[in-house]
Amino acid sequence: MKLIGLILTGVGLPFLLMGGILTYQEINFLHTAVETAGTVKEIASYTGSKSGKQYYPVVEFRSEDGRLYTFKSNHSAAEPEYQIGQTVTVYYNPAEPAEAQIEGMTELLLMGLIFGGIGLIFCSIGGIVIILYIRRLREIEWLKQNGTAVEAEFDSVFYDTSYKVNNKSPYRIRCRWINPYNSETMIFKSEYIWFDPEKYITSKTLRVFIDPGNPKKYYVDTSFLPTIK
Repeated sequence: MKLIGLILTGVGLPFLLMGGILTYQEINFLHTAVETAGTVKEIASYTGSKSGKQYYPVVEFRSEDGRLYTFKSNHSAAEPEYQIGQTVTVYYNPAEPAEAQIEGMTELLLMGLIFGGIGLIFCSIGGIVIILYIRRLREIEWLKQNGTAVEAEFDSVFYDTSYKVNNKSPYRIRCRWINPYNSETMIFKSEYIWFDPEKYITSKTLRVFIDPGNPKKYYVDTSFLPTIK
């Protein structure tokens, strides 16, 4: 579980970082940019391999010193969103007037939000998984110190295909115990084990720590297994 959390967080962090950088760059640009009026001189197009034909406006504007500049908008769409001759609001970098964009949702900001959103999702899921893992470790420690220790009969070792990391599933030990108070048979399963533990099981019973107030909370003691990295 910890590994999955770390992997998800590791995948999400670069996306989150890239989203933050792109968003910062766009906000910084808008903070220093000069606003002026521009005119759509042309509707250009290109054909993407997956997106099909895309249209984007070519805009002309004059800077504060009277120089004329033309730029291609970095925002494109499947249908033309502007008309030739249309007046639009333009923001440009006073130090580099060729760096300009039309007012509205820019490609840079959009990409920043997309990257940031993807990163946030992965990091959030990874963080939740890590938190659950830490909570389980604390629960196991509590069970070891405060739980009721019982000897459960070893049943089998099975391959838990419901859980996968890098297309590999862990082993788990299954054992059973009859509750002497109500004669109910309870099935206990160990934590995930990333090697076949069967050859190390030499006893017919395994120790299980049970929460006295809630038998569904338990921990199968596998401390007899070797530590394999």
